[in-house]
Amino acid sequence: MQILGIDPGYATTGFGVLQAERGQLHLLNYGTITTPAGLTLSRRLVMLYDDMMELLNTVKPDAVAVEELFLGAQRHDRYRCEPRQRRDSVRDRKIRRAAL
Repeated sequence: MQILGIDPGYATTGFGVLQAERGQLHLLNYGTITTPAGLTLSRRLVMLYDDMMELLNTVKPDAVAVEELFLGAQRHDRYRCEPRQRRDSVRDRKIRRAAL
């Protein structure tokens, strides 16, 4: 099974291609898709779409995994909640997303 992993970003999107066989993973390829800083967000998104479609058509993966956006400590500071509340809200968010 060939798996494409994607680490999304507007400026830099990382990717890695793995081959999974008999319980082992083998790295086949990796790289980045970049967009110039001076472009508008809409132009960057068009470039990312075009390059991602080219990557998908080249690799033809059996599965794709996309990293979830993680805001880290900034998110915790903004909400100012207790650690247990943070864990619960993340769990609830994952459950809601899984139900969609």
